[in-house]
Amino acid sequence: MPNDVKFEHGFLLIAETGFTPTDTKVAVGAWYYTKPVADLMTAAPSHNAGGYVVAERRVFAEPGTEDQGVSVFARAGVAAPDVNQFDYSWSAGLAYTGLIPLRDAGNLGLAVAHAHNGDSFRMATAATAPVGPSETQFELTYQDEIVSGLLVQLNSQYVIHPGADPDVANAVVMGTRVTGKF
Repeated sequence: MPNDVKFEHGFLLIAETGFTPTDTKVAVGAWYYTKPVADLMTAAPSHNAGGYVVAERRVFAEPGTEDQGVSVFARAGVAAPDVNQFDYSWSAGLAYTGLIPLRDAGNLGLAVAHAHNGDSFRMATAATAPVGPSETQFELTYQDEIVSGLLVQLNSQYVIHPGADPDVANAVVMGTRVTGKF
């Protein structure tokens, strides 16, 4: 390794272990950032770490197919509240692959996600900007391969308290993502 390479920004270390029987995944993980970061209240150097759990399961399989049907998921995570804006978050949802006849790879998804502002973040920013306790999003999305190698995903979200700002009206967000595979 050249002598001029510096790792002044630290490393993000992640470890995960899981169990994946047929049509199911359960995993638990943890992360740690090696470079100390400023505590939100005192600005003193502090450690940054967190953990998460993930569960996914296929709950319905269309007869005679290997990958069509309904899957559900749930995820939750925590982070060091003294150095991160969000001290915990969670999400849950479902996806139906092959719902539309003759569109076997099409994927319809519905999800909800919630992120909670930690007390340290709320207190540290209270003087400069109003910050509420959380933000919640509801999402409806559909992705399909329109022609070979061209994926299109339509997405709509309803966001309650965008940016966790109590003074901002709830928002509707619409988007389209186009991906080419070569």
